[in-house]
Amino acid sequence: MGTLNLGSTQISSSGSTLVIPSNINLGGNWVDAPPGTIITANASALSSTFSTTNDTQQYTGHSCSIVRKLPGGSTSGTSKIFVYLQGGCRDSNSSSGQDVTVLYRSINGGTDSFQRYMDSKYGSTAWLNHSAFYADASTSSGAAGATVTYKMYVRSRGGSHTIYYHNVVGGVSNDVWLIVQEVVN
Repeated sequence: MGTLNLGSTQISSSGSTLVIPSNINLGGNWVDAPPGTIITANASALSSTFSTTNDTQQYTGHSCSIVRKLPGGSTSGTSKIFVYLQGGCRDSNSSSGQDVTVLYRSINGGTDSFQRYMDSKYGSTAWLNHSAFYADASTSSGAAGATVTYKMYVRSRGGSHTIYYHNVVGGVSNDVWLIVQEVVN
């Protein structure tokens, strides 16, 4: 007889019979997933060029949404959302160019709200990739069933140079990826 332990739930076998307790739904909505389990995820790629000279935050058109399975928070019975920003080809038309990448969030199509600065680049025209992470464990990050959308904004600090959130350079640059995962606390 073997047992699969899923936190407080166990699936076991008795001879040729699989014994599954009633508090787990294998149809996709786990009632009692163990801490650290990714219960929903989505990813979005931006493959087009986006640049700006504006010194105020500009929406890049890059977003990623999930529908929460648990309410947001940091306690038992809630979940946090991990947000990753990876890849792409950040660029500037000047070695004095300064770019700031900013994460915003909206819930159920509401107003975009500032969450945090994700990454920045200064003093280089070298092509660099994005590399940023954020763990959103706030209780304001949505109730179970809410559609939570994370959006990337960028600004040209000082406004005097063209900066690229992503610069498509034929055959050389790859997409920028925005990855969102809901993780059980």
